[in-house]
Amino acid sequence: MRILLFIAILLSLSSCSLEQKLIKSAKEDIQKLASDDFHGRGYMHQGLEKAETYIAHKFQEIELEPVYPNYRQKVTYPVNIIKSVDLKINGKPQEYGVNYLVGPNSESDNISSTTFHFPDDIFDFSLQDGKETFRILSLNQGKIPVLDFRNATDSLKQNLFAFSDYLDQEKNHYNIPAIIHVHEKLIHGISDHQDNFIHVFLDDLPKEGSEIQLNLAADLETSFTSHNIVGKIKGSKSDEAILVMAHFDHLGQINETIFHGANDNASGVAMLIQLAKYFKNHPIENDIYFYAMTGEEAGLKGAFEAVQHLPVPKEDIRFVINLDILGTGDDGIQVVNSSIYKNEYELLQQINREHKLLKQIKKRGEACNSDHCPFHMAEIPSFFIYTLGGISHYHNPLDKAETLPLTEFYSVYELLTKFIEKL
Repeated sequence: MRILLFIAILLSLSSCSLEQKLIKSAKEDIQKLASDDFHGRGYMHQGLEKAETYIAHKFQEIELEPVYPNYRQKVTYPVNIIKSVDLKINGKPQEYGVNYLVGPNSESDNISSTTFHFPDDIFDFSLQDGKETFRILSLNQGKIPVLDFRNATDSLKQNLFAFSDYLDQEKNHYNIPAIIHVHEKLIHGISDHQDNFIHVFLDDLPKEGSEIQLNLAADLETSFTSHNIVGKIKGSKSDEAILVMAHFDHLGQINETIFHGANDNASGVAMLIQLAKYFKNHPIENDIYFYAMTGEEAGLKGAFEAVQHLPVPKEDIRFVINLDILGTGDDGIQVVNSSIYKNEYELLQQINREHKLLKQIKKRGEACNSDHCPFHMAEIPSFFIYTLGGISHYHNPLDKAETLPLTEFYSVYELLTKFIEKL
């Protein structure tokens, strides 16, 4: 009895040691990828190139087989690069990413004007027929309209978005230099095109008649070149292939503001690296391809390129697993496409029940919101897995490595290794 107890204690200590070692290694990758040196893994200061080099070096250390020369699959796509922005409201400088953002599709411009507001009920379409709106616009030609989305009902938000689209179309008629949107949360993005109009997003409502000075420099690069980083572990039979992926690009740096992207998606890349290490030492029957994807934030560019040039025939791909935002897990994980691929979803549930890993594995249907989407559109079976609960910093400068808890990172790792082995 004592011997059995001693063995159990040794196994428990060994498991704890493995978990601590893996978390330490994952944190090192996240801290590096989300560091200031990588400038938010975006389109300024060689941020994307630095991430490519780091991940390719990791794949080489693990001794993954390169699928392309130096692991790099070329991806060329258009991207609008916001190079610098300077905003002053009533002469007071604003901090990018904290007080304001500009639309990612903005063009270069210099604007000096004043704001005007609409009456609170102007967008309740049951109370007005449009004439009052047009009258206010006519009286305020050359000024910047302010649309307040804070505390708006869903129906009011729809009306505000519709009116914003109308102003886009009629900007020349009313001589509108820009539109200001006021939101409770500021969420940055990347665009693959440029429009000849500027949307400014603020976290607070400026007073009526506030003076706005905006200087913006943007460059639409029509053929930006980046790379997916792709490595392979050959299976013992190689009848089918499993693709595991995580995008490494993020939102970059604008002015002095860095969007570090620790959760989105340095955490997914860290998991990709840990899975590659595991399966290098524990190969399965199927080939496994590990994709670190570029261009996700700009419109899934790396994923679309990958689907156009698959490493194996489409019918030989057993499953695709996309990992994006894995830094928490307090409330389990969400699995996009799990309502479609029910057998694979039940396999996840079975593993979770047996090993008591996560609080829940939540079902979700189709959603074209990450790199699994082009594969799903090509009728290749796929999941997109992300963690739930905990901190919720998303597409803002607060998504940093030092505050990312990795609450259930090891449990997700265990779930994924067991799932891939049983596919």
